[in-house]
Amino acid sequence: MRNIFIRTVLKQEVPTLGIQVPFVVYFLASTLSFGQDPRFVFMTLPMAGVVVGLGLAVKYWLTLPMLACAAEGPDCPQRAVAIRNANWMPTLDAWSVTTRFALAGVGLAVICRFMFDASGAEITMAVLFGLANGILGGAVYFFISEGESDRFLAQMGDISDAPGLRLGLVTK
Repeated sequence: MRNIFIRTVLKQEVPTLGIQVPFVVYFLASTLSFGQDPRFVFMTLPMAGVVVGLGLAVKYWLTLPMLACAAEGPDCPQRAVAIRNANWMPTLDAWSVTTRFALAGVGLAVICRFMFDASGAEITMAVLFGLANGILGGAVYFFISEGESDRFLAQMGDISDAPGLRLGLVTK
């Protein structure tokens, strides 16, 4: 079960981070003149850890019942929760990514303001950049998560009687 969870996370996190990283590097290198300051790196690493950690916590909470039901089949006691989570997973994943990067942008702005006395324009750019990255990452995550959600639903057996089933999902 742990291996399935790790594969699921990698399928979603790696493409999303792959899209985010070049933008973040460019932003730090060009917009912020102090982007290479060791103190700046030291302050942003814990923030990045919190951002990734929150995402993994959300993903673990969402997928745990789905992994159990995918292994046990249609008679899984957590079937209703697993189906609900699978139906909501793409939306919650997208909101999770968008929120994480928006918070990272605000955190970056606070660091820039109080540690480096950044200008108002640089602070605004940090917040807007975090939000833009979050929206882009959230959109990518949503489409990747749709496929994962459908795969989990298929593994849990015939769920055509499930309440709140997403439109257009083929179950047979």
